[in-house]
Amino acid sequence: AAMQASQKRRFADAALDAEETAPAAATAGQPTEPINAEEAAPLAANAGGPAAAAAVATQAFKKRKSAAVALNYKVPAPATVTAVEVMPAPLQASNKCKFQIIDVDQDSPGSGDVDDAGSVDHIGRLPNAVLCSIVSLLPTKEGARTQVISRRWRPLWRTAPLNLVMNQELNSHDHNLVDLISKILSVHPGPTHRFSLCLSNSKYHGKIKGWLSSQALDKLQEFELIPEDWFDVGGTFFLLPPSVYRSVPKLHVAKFGGCRFSDLIVKLSLEFPCLKQLTLDRVAISEDALQSVLSGCYALESLELKKNSGFRRLCISSQTLKSVGFCNNWVRKSVPWQELVIEDAPCLERLLPLQPQVGPRSIRVISAPKLNILGALSESITELQLGTTVFQV
Repeated sequence: AAMQASQKRRFADAALDAEETAPAAATAGQPTEPINAEEAAPLAANAGGPAAAAAVATQAFKKRKSAAVALNYKVPAPATVTAVEVMPAPLQASNKCKFQIIDVDQDSPGSGDVDDAGSVDHIGRLPNAVLCSIVSLLPTKEGARTQVISRRWRPLWRTAPLNLVMNQELNSHDHNLVDLISKILSVHPGPTHRFSLCLSNSKYHGKIKGWLSSQALDKLQEFELIPEDWFDVGGTFFLLPPSVYRSVPKLHVAKFGGCRFSDLIVKLSLEFPCLKQLTLDRVAISEDALQSVLSGCYALESLELKKNSGFRRLCISSQTLKSVGFCNNWVRKSVPWQELVIEDAPCLERLLPLQPQVGPRSIRVISAPKLNILGALSESITELQLGTTVFQV
């Protein structure tokens, strides 16, 4: 009798445990399994026989069913249980935090590293200063095209120093060349590193004054004005507008060709404090104007004088000049260059006749202690002076 009473209490405790477990499992999202009748039968049989076992099992099942209905809890079939339903509650909460609403009109944090084609833009991860240096070294058309790479690249072209080269490569069926240059100078705020005008038609000459007045050229470092085809020049020379001299304080490199310098330069007393390279190619300039330009170049290192006209004698005195290249104009109608005098050039190393068949008749080097290269002289030379030594033909 004592043993039967103990078994009945154990069975009753098991039934109560099942009843208490159902609500907790429902709350945690875990399915509960009904008590197996086969497992409860032996306990019930020992407690009071088959009839008692059946009665106890039925009563326990009804209790669990009523508890499930009260909690609106349904035990899913094992085959229909999903991974989300059996996932622990803390893990579900952590996964829900990963999904956030993203505004499609805004760039995601990593969108700057992906181009418009969806590829990873490794170059775009470089600092702005490096990217601007890359863009500034590209030709004009290619530099402007970098704006279509991605959002990361769009503002770089306008912030990078501009290299503007006006030639036939910029021609297109969609844009007029003159309008395109004007648009670039109005859109790009500067600074402009290089401005090259390779002109083949005189119709562009009237536009140069307006272009050179642009604020984008305030800090211009390299300026080039030469014909793209020398046969179009003929005997006409384009008169440089005064706006050319507006950017001279910052110029490092200057090249002029097929143009004419006004004697107004002498009155202006222009100074070129940063100019290191100067090339005059088939230009018309008077002796006084040329001497005035050279006297204002305090940092000049390289000078090229090719087939110019308008002067007979040139005297060079420079503390920084290292190289001089020269040749005379072969056109008979032009004023022939007769004499070149190197009066004082302590840093001069190279004196190079560019076309030995034409050149000044007299070359006098009075003081150039570092001169170590003297190119082939003209056949028509009549006098060569090196220091105190004079060679005459």
